[in-house]
Amino acid sequence: MGRLYRCLRAVVRAVTPRMTTTWEEPFSGNPSIFVCNHVGAFGPIDMVVKFPLRDEVRVWCNEGIMNRKTCPAYVRQDYWWKPGCRLEPLYNATLPYIAAAVLPPILQSAPTIPVYHDARVMTTMRQSMKALKEGKHLVIFPEQPSGFGAHHSWINTGWLNICTMFYRATGKNLTLYPVHIDQKKHCFEVQKPVMFDGERPLEEQQDELLEKIEDLISRKRYAELRDLLLPLEAQDIAHLCGELDEKSLPLVFRLLPKEQAAEVFVELDSDQQEMLIQGFSNTELKEVLDELYLDDAVDIVEEMPASVVIRILDKATPEMR
Repeated sequence: MGRLYRCLRAVVRAVTPRMTTTWEEPFSGNPSIFVCNHVGAFGPIDMVVKFPLRDEVRVWCNEGIMNRKTCPAYVRQDYWWKPGCRLEPLYNATLPYIAAAVLPPILQSAPTIPVYHDARVMTTMRQSMKALKEGKHLVIFPEQPSGFGAHHSWINTGWLNICTMFYRATGKNLTLYPVHIDQKKHCFEVQKPVMFDGERPLEEQQDELLEKIEDLISRKRYAELRDLLLPLEAQDIAHLCGELDEKSLPLVFRLLPKEQAAEVFVELDSDQQEMLIQGFSNTELKEVLDELYLDDAVDIVEEMPASVVIRILDKATPEMR
């Protein structure tokens, strides 16, 4: 932790409202990943400045904003202002360069781990593993921006590889804590961790997982439910979906990232596939079809009634037709 970061942290803590923290379960102290909502720039700032474990965490930060050369382009693509607003030309000409002058030295001084999106991603993984082995915890913001003040319903999942790597290296499972950062209430809501035991076959956990899924759906704890499903294989999720009712299946399916959703879709039986297709919007249907291999798409079409086939072909790419 650098002197610049420590000074700025003290200033921010002094001039901004305090935040409280509620834990659905007491913190275990085990090596953990805190999976948070972004809340624009406020989420990362709050976690390194006001979170009770701020001195014990290392925050994943997009390398693009930590680099003076790439920072302007990152700012322009990250929806820092509303597209088409009256002051957009002014913002576009000034804010990216102000950010490039100010942010990189601050972020490099803070307890961050740069996240790369190319071959250097192993640097991110190695630094994360080092931090965890030293008794630190990770803070990750997996939401994907979709526009000004908005995010996609799906989240990035590449970070889950760190769980597998840590287990292979240490024989221990990481604890994943979903964290909701509520700016209006000035509160961190740390929810009950949901873990999948890699040493136990799915059959042994099926009833337990289904109970958790149904409970989370009934309480509308969708973030927790999503975190429960993400580490599972497509076949295992499809197996669980087979036990869900017609109301719960579409809800669970829509929580999955696009690529994982397509993999699960292939594993479902034809009746479940037809039910989902009937309920899909045109955009949702196209997103699933775009992720399918041609052979899988052909197998699905062969099992569908004519009305469904016509709709599939209408939304399929020319190559797939």
